Amino acid sequence: MPQANVVGSWEPVSPVASWDFDDKQGFHFPGRELRESVYSRLIPQQWSWRIVCVASILLVVLVLSGKLWESSGTVALTDREVMAMWRHTTKFNPSQIPNASYETTPWVIHRFARGNSPQICIQCVVISGDIIHTRKRLDAHRLQLEYAQRHGYDLYTYVGDEENIKQGTTRYVDWYKLLSTQELIESGTTGCDYIFWIDQDSVIMNMSFPLESLIHWNGMHDTDAVVTADTLGVNTIQGLWKVSRFTRDLMVDMWSMWQPGGIKNNPPLHATGALASILGGCQPHDTVQQKKACYFVMDLGWRDQVFAKQVYYAGDNAGIGTVVVNKSLLPHIKWVPRHVINSYPDGVWGGRFKFGDPDFIVHCFSQKGELVMRPYLDAALHSAGLETHTNVTNISQAAVI
Repeated sequence: MPQANVVGSWEPVSPVASWDFDDKQGFHFPGRELRESVYSRLIPQQWSWRIVCVASILLVVLVLSGKLWESSGTVALTDREVMAMWRHTTKFNPSQIPNASYETTPWVIHRFARGNSPQICIQCVVISGDIIHTRKRLDAHRLQLEYAQRHGYDLYTYVGDEENIKQGTTRYVDWYKLLSTQELIESGTTGCDYIFWIDQDSVIMNMSFPLESLIHWNGMHDTDAVVTADTLGVNTIQGLWKVSRFTRDLMVDMWSMWQPGGIKNNPPLHATGALASILGGCQPHDTVQQKKACYFVMDLGWRDQVFAKQVYYAGDNAGIGTVVVNKSLLPHIKWVPRHVINSYPDGVWGGRFKFGDPDFIVHCFSQKGELVMRPYLDAALHSAGLETHTNVTNISQAAVI
């Protein structure tokens, strides 16, 4: 793995230096560390030694009876185990690796912190073969760099080789945000107080928007997560995450909600769907049917468009709270209006964003969004004083689906 200097300089002040992540010592499989998760304390401690004894006796019986060690040739690793091996072999101190190009993996870091408190960091995950070399992704990255430098935010870009990272797995790229944020938190070396997720197909349109405004949005109290909702009651594509033990444990549980077998064995929308199922009352150990039922509860806006616009899109925390089943999570999460951090292009999936609107980000997701991403990139680059690659004089007349 090539080594390189980190761009910029800073002195880390770790909010997690005293935390004991005993479940990350040595090799382990993500999702099997439930004793440290939000739902971990399911077995009373006084019963744990009895369970261990019974399990040990059962193991001996199985071995002696020949039921356990039956020759099966090559043993195929599960998706979860493959991901665990990847995480174990690529878990680096993010303050010591990487440089300012897309040539060093897994972390590319730009240091722009000025000693502000709280310290905001931005994280973007870019994993998909040669997609990290396409012009659109690089231009989106240029905007992130410019924005981070203007505001004094450190920028963490998590890049990787698709063959090495996804070999033997069926998870979508969206899931890797959970692992990479866990790594940032567990490292205790970043100095980050909050981590803002931005998607690789999102375009920063308003360079003056301060992420600090999300912490106490409209006078609300500080929470571990700041998210939005659309027709589903939560959307994690863009969001602000506090560097806290709760955040780390919640992400462990979100990761553990996945089951092998692809979309047929999981709720839709990947990591977003995982959190929706948790908010809908499910836990990692629940069945596929239960998780999909919990997701269905939070998907009320899909069935009731009026409710979606009046409650979900608006970030009505009281209204959203009436839908959430797991009420214990409400003190830890707050919703802001969708347009604040996750606007959609005009005409794309109900989006209303138009050139000249003051919204922070336009999210050009899906094939429809990809088709209109270039004009938004050129407009944003031009506004930021950065070099563009196409004519922007007629940008307002660009065709929008």
